[in-house]
Amino acid sequence: MATTRDRIIVATNELFRRSGYNGTSLAQISDASGATIGSIYHFFPGGKEALAVAVVETTGAVYRELFEMIASAATDPMEAFADFFDGAAEILRSSGYLDPCPIGGIAREVANTSEPLRIAAAAAFDSWIGAARNHLVGAGVPPETAAELAEVFVSTVEGTFVVSRTQRSTTALLAAGRHLTALAKQAIARPALLPAPTVESSSNSATTGDDRSLAAGTGRDNRQMSASDLPKIGAPAERALASIGVTSLDQLTDKRPAELLALHGFGPRALRILVESLSAQGRSLRPDRRFKPTSGRPPVSARRQA
Repeated sequence: MATTRDRIIVATNELFRRSGYNGTSLAQISDASGATIGSIYHFFPGGKEALAVAVVETTGAVYRELFEMIASAATDPMEAFADFFDGAAEILRSSGYLDPCPIGGIAREVANTSEPLRIAAAAAFDSWIGAARNHLVGAGVPPETAAELAEVFVSTVEGTFVVSRTQRSTTALLAAGRHLTALAKQAIARPALLPAPTVESSSNSATTGDDRSLAAGTGRDNRQMSASDLPKIGAPAERALASIGVTSLDQLTDKRPAELLALHGFGPRALRILVESLSAQGRSLRPDRRFKPTSGRPPVSARRQA
């Protein structure tokens, strides 16, 4: 069962997505999380600002891992960018254009008024830029060019989210994915002329190689996992999974991250826990390549051809 602190973070994340930082009060957070205001101050002595920092740090790590998962699953490394934007477009449509990530909104609201929040948001953006840079360098893009393209990628993600939500259209997101992919392909250099890429380690990495080795050494057959092997992700997230018939880790391997994040009550923290649990068993969610919604809309590839 989720801890009180975790419940507060998840509830606050959802409220920030809907109402923003300034539009969310501690009373609303208390009501949504089921925790008293005294409990909120117990876990976050700095009040709403300190709580918002925790939300930014948690969400930033989850979305970095999501990009890394999409990038590693792409058959063409440069198509990872189109895949990411296509998945983001589907999340926006399926959620009614609700802000998928509160970090950009918080940064726009308080970058000039809250130094702790500005620093937390900057660290989240830097971690995304680092992940994109490492992916590009690993694919053969010269390091200096990769660093610039990674900055453009993250800046474009945040900007097109604002435009798409305002216009209630995913045209900007889909166009950005296509053009960033084209730019990345143009930047490819001959691998023989490049130094070996240096991949930065992250203290927020979900699972280390040693952890995976230990998990593999347990001798458990993944195919024999019981129906009750879901980790503790909180009642709202469990209900969200149950609504699509998922009650075990085995049933998650054909689900995409974007599909799960679109569920009401299922947030970035729950996704991170599930990704870690699957990774420990040598398994993963289905990559977000051309995520297809359940609302009957045609896939992205079909819409492009139309």
